[in-house]
Amino acid sequence: MDNNQGGAYLYGVAYGNGYWVAVGYSGTLYYKAGTPDGTWIANNQGSANLYGVAYSNGYWVAVGSSGTLYHKTKTLPAIALDGTYAYIRAK
Repeated sequence: MDNNQGGAYLYGVAYGNGYWVAVGYSGTLYYKAGTPDGTWIANNQGSANLYGVAYSNGYWVAVGSSGTLYHKTKTLPAIALDGTYAYIRAK
């Protein structure tokens, strides 16, 4: 099945707590509740490439280039994603 979500490269996808989340090039982030079929909601997170995403124990975590790490503790649509991730740069 082809389910094109735009022109950005996607590097990681995960499922947890009833949601699919995909991350990729230049902060690309898509999420969708339920099945992965249909249109996903876009919510870009900055400009760093995001290479992986995971869900465990109530936390969503996305990691990317230059030590970028985003995390979120609440269910995705319960609050707006913009500004709810903590941005951490590793030194």
